[in-house]
Amino acid sequence: MRVGTKSVIFGVHAILVHPFFVAYAWSRLFGFPCDPRLWLAFVVHDVGYLGKSNMEGPEGQQHVVLGGRIMGWLFGPFVVENKRTVLWRSPLCGAEPGALHQSLVALTFP
Repeated sequence: MRVGTKSVIFGVHAILVHPFFVAYAWSRLFGFPCDPRLWLAFVVHDVGYLGKSNMEGPEGQQHVVLGGRIMGWLFGPFVVENKRTVLWRSPLCGAEPGALHQSLVALTFP
């Protein structure tokens, strides 16, 4: 099993836990996320890590493309180039670091 898949299933990006931490961080920054599209974005934004052998290199930096394509397929066109260019301007990228911090604190220090 590749490292990206492990992260999405068991790690910091765990699909059953991480979206709630992103929602919590979002609510601290922008208020409670009432739009269901936001909740779906919280779930799919890291699914691109599935099957990735490296999370920090060029392959890992493109993990956001799959989530963007899913959101675009469901809700219309999205512009997704890579995390460092287009998506850093997205409010979701403002919530992501807070979610990682909260999940590490919650899961590391019971």
